[in-house]
Amino acid sequence: MPTGVMAHNVAIEEDYTHFTQGQLEETGRTLDLALEGEGFFEVEIDDESRYTRNGRFFLNEESVLVDVEGNPVQGEDGPVVLDVEEMERGSYSIEEDGSIYLEGEFVDQLQVVDFPEEADLAKEGDNLYVPEEGAEDDFVDSEARVMQGFVENSNVDLSEEIVNLMEARNSFETAQRVMITYDSILEKAANELGAMR
Repeated sequence: MPTGVMAHNVAIEEDYTHFTQGQLEETGRTLDLALEGEGFFEVEIDDESRYTRNGRFFLNEESVLVDVEGNPVQGEDGPVVLDVEEMERGSYSIEEDGSIYLEGEFVDQLQVVDFPEEADLAKEGDNLYVPEEGAEDDFVDSEARVMQGFVENSNVDLSEEIVNLMEARNSFETAQRVMITYDSILEKAANELGAMR
């Protein structure tokens, strides 16, 4: 007859993403873009939109602007296409509203969108997000500023995470002591009950 029940597994209590802005780091690289404020760049995967705050972009062999995974970055009318030679000469400039100019002439505008706070965004891979079913068309124009020559670093607060880790360790040690005590009580109960037979 069992004398008690004890869990033998560990489970994740909650998994969520903080969308607070990380610190911006200046790189000076033309295709490094960061968003100052709330919003996402739009990229395309298999004809479907995905959203990211990782603005470290590149040009592929077809001169299409892509993210670190090779997904085309979206402009007003589809993937953004830039001239490689003009890029190497530094002829392009990207304004805070996402407008791209070649020596003063408008070329395209980056799709920068935002979602209402209540919209659910599911994480996909390391840096991409996709709206949950029913929220695909909830996006609105973002008021974030596009900062050329910057990247956004992680928004993790190391000091806060160290405190959380210490609290978790203390909780674990307390639980461990409880389990040792519980095990001792069960052992004593089993021995004494056995001696009564």
